[in-house]
Amino acid sequence: MASSLQSVTQSQLGFNPFEKEAYAEVGIDPKTGMAVFTEGDSTELVLGLGITDESKVNDWLLALLKRVDGASERSERSVDGVKVLSVGRPFGTELVAVAHWTFVGRRILISRPQGEASLIAAAKRIGAATDGTQKSLSSDALYSELNAKSPSDSVLRVFARGGVSSVLTGSSPGEAAEAAMLGVSFNESSFAGELFVKGATGELGKAMGVETPASLSPQIADDAVFATMSAGARSELLSALKAHPISGPPVASTLKTFKGRTGVDLEQDLVPLLSGPITLAIYIENASRAMAALQRGGRDPSAMLEAIHASVTAKIKDPSAMAAVLDQAAERLRASGVTIERQDGERNGKPLIRFAPQQHTVQLGWALYGNPYVYGAGAGRVDRMLDVLDGKSPSL
Repeated sequence: MASSLQSVTQSQLGFNPFEKEAYAEVGIDPKTGMAVFTEGDSTELVLGLGITDESKVNDWLLALLKRVDGASERSERSVDGVKVLSVGRPFGTELVAVAHWTFVGRRILISRPQGEASLIAAAKRIGAATDGTQKSLSSDALYSELNAKSPSDSVLRVFARGGVSSVLTGSSPGEAAEAAMLGVSFNESSFAGELFVKGATGELGKAMGVETPASLSPQIADDAVFATMSAGARSELLSALKAHPISGPPVASTLKTFKGRTGVDLEQDLVPLLSGPITLAIYIENASRAMAALQRGGRDPSAMLEAIHASVTAKIKDPSAMAAVLDQAAERLRASGVTIERQDGERNGKPLIRFAPQQHTVQLGWALYGNPYVYGAGAGRVDRMLDVLDGKSPSL
């Protein structure tokens, strides 16, 4: 599976990201690292990479975007003294951009079409910082203090201050820490993350709960290729995500869409029923089909679920109230033409309530197995999860 994923990734990116020497082929400097950040008040992300060869990076990006997005037209212009390169698809006499980038010294900055203003602002700021006329994050006192504590071998560092730090700490926005930094390091067989918080509040412990993530691994099937376990699925964490300038808009949009389709207010009806422990896992059934489905943007759910499965388990405060919420969602879906079937029974002496769409083309299902709640996407995934919870099928 690992070699298959590596092969598919290499064919899509145009180089093997798991080999340090391969970065030189596309002009990227692996020693410099990568930064993803927002600029000013914007919520648009800017990607920064160190480079060794501007021409090679240009050629690689053009080939990559043509391969994955069909973008084949390139334009170049100067905006406020910043040379902006764009690539996109022609639409009449116009160019519909799919990405912008610019070079600042031995760095490249890349943004989405909507992030052009952020890209230009970042290029101007970084250009000024390199000539000593403007300070950078490295001179910030809070950043420097937490950076000194983070392991020197960290390959990924995430820094957030003020209300934004609540996303890292799990505290409520009103009681956020001054700043937080997450450092992630890894070796050949494992990786580890350490969180450092300046001015932590008592809300942190409340959000994270008492169960450790490791204790939740028996709720995940052993064929998972990606798994996340947390004891922090609580109202406090959702409030923090809503307050974050980046995660806030998509979270609000998701809440609105979910309520419109199911009649369930996630924030008011569902999240308060979660007691904290939650798992999410992804399973690759077919790596080649998975990449093909992702390239199509997930527009064919059936094809996607043939290649990629998913599972969720969550501990519930009140299973009866949760069943009522699921019934409410099922009724709303029935009204919109999607028939949801409910089956009540027992399994190993525990109550089992199962829900599933009657349409056989959509392989989804969810259940209340006493406690926890179980969701499965992909043919047979719910049954596999129930076997895992019973100890009849190997867990992670």
